[in-house]
Amino acid sequence: DVVKAVKGHHRNIGACIDTGHVLRSNEDPIEWVNTLGPRVFALHLKDVAEKQARTHDVIIGQSFLDLVGLFKALKRIGFPADGSISLEYESSPDNPIDDVKQCLVAAEKALAEV
Repeated sequence: DVVKAVKGHHRNIGACIDTGHVLRSNEDPIEWVNTLGPRVFALHLKDVAEKQARTHDVIIGQSFLDLVGLFKALKRIGFPADGSISLEYESSPDNPIDDVKQCLVAAEKALAEV
C-alpha cells in the first residue's frame, strides 16, 4: 500500500501515480491523488481501453481518464512546481508521433479548463 509506505516518513518521501496502472486495477486516479495529497511528486499520464490488466493504451482523456478532474485534483493538493508529469503512450510503437500529438492536445485542452 503506497499510503503506508510514505506515511510517517520525511515530507520529502512521496509517490509517483501511474494512471494506467491505477485504471488497470479498476481504481480512480483522482482518488489516489486526494488520498496521497502532498505526497504526490510525479505522475505518469496514460489512459486505457478497459479497466483490466490486459488492455491497450488509448489517447488520454478518450476513455476512463478524467483529465480535467485529475488536473484539478493536482492543483487542489498543491502539486509541486518541480514535480514531474510524464506522458506514456505505447500503443503505436512503429509510429507513435501522431497519437502522442493527440495526447498533448488533450492535455493542453484539459489544463486550460483548470
